[in-house]
Amino acid sequence: MLETILFGNKDYFGIELSFTKTKKKYKLRFWLKNRTYGSFTKSGELMESVREYKKFVNNKEDYYLPIFDTFSPAEIDYYLVGFFFTDDKEKIAPEEIDKRQEFFLFFGDQFTNQTGNLLLLYKYPNVIFIIKRPMDGPVDSYEILFETFCKVFNEYIDYTFREDFI
Repeated sequence: MLETILFGNKDYFGIELSFTKTKKKYKLRFWLKNRTYGSFTKSGELMESVREYKKFVNNKEDYYLPIFDTFSPAEIDYYLVGFFFTDDKEKIAPEEIDKRQEFFLFFGDQFTNQTGNLLLLYKYPNVIFIIKRPMDGPVDSYEILFETFCKVFNEYIDYTFREDFI
């Protein structure tokens, strides 16, 4: 069996899958313009990534707010996540906090700790990755075509089901 398999490509968008000795636990990471996000030191079940992908794709119009047009990637991250860790949280109505939490997608344990925050937004025709690196690291932003995002993710999903990984 292969040690890793790559769907898509590293220089634009890819999903890399690595195998472990434990059945049903795999390592997973995204490639965005030659940079990796996700950890090959942690493994997890793949169903979470499939479930969150489907949630995002089926409701993509809900993953963008007009206010984001005036925000930098760091400001988007703060608006959706960062405010939780400041006194600003006390100034925001619980209903508004609930709306912001709808933006959270959990792609698996492979993305915890190594990636401080991973947000996906949709603004036609692109998927926008907003990634806050841990430990007060910078906020990275990548735009890829929605069509490419779906093609790569569907190849990954088809493979994982075909090979009975899920």
